[in-house]
Amino acid sequence: MPADYVKLAQTYLQINPSRQQSYFAALTRFMGESPTTISMNWLKAEYLRQKLTAKERDCVS
Repeated sequence: MPADYVKLAQTYLQINPSRQQSYFAALTRFMGESPTTISMNWLKAEYLRQKLTAKERDCVS
């Protein structure tokens, strides 16, 4: 089950290849953590980033 976050991150990157640099930077920066933990936290951050971006777009229009 824990490897599901890594697979989910890989799928997300296939859909959004422009975010690869962000993911690999997280993997490099937090080398002491497991890839599963890093992937889980990175996916949470991506979700929040998308929500904030959408909210900013709504405020501008």
